[in-house]
Amino acid sequence: KPRLRRSRCFASGCAAADVRLLVPERPGGVEMCVASTLTSHVAAGRPVLAATGGRSAAADEIRASGAGIIVEPGDAATLLAGLRSLAGLPGSNEMGMRGQAYARESLSEVNALDAYRDGGERLLIGRRRR
Repeated sequence: KPRLRRSRCFASGCAAADVRLLVPERPGGVEMCVASTLTSHVAAGRPVLAATGGRSAAADEIRASGAGIIVEPGDAATLLAGLRSLAGLPGSNEMGMRGQAYARESLSEVNALDAYRDGGERLLIGRRRR
């Protein structure tokens, strides 16, 4: 029960923000895996400003979800411009809703387990063909 309450509290906190900020890596980092907080940010239904390399896994998820915008990490002026852009963008609420729908459809525990199982099956099938 305490864990559930914390989870709800975290989700409520995420949903209370106007914009969710994701800064997962240092400038130049492209091999970082998708930050676990990205799932929470996208599911919150708020636009996401991701300061991450354009070729990173986090950037791929932001583009796939349509949940926000990506700026290069390590540049405070660009980060501030991105934040101002989202704050004044009439479609930013729609970004958040797209992200929330994407999280429900693609980032759920069930979908993650299905993808893991399917990937394992593909590996096994590939080994049997050799």
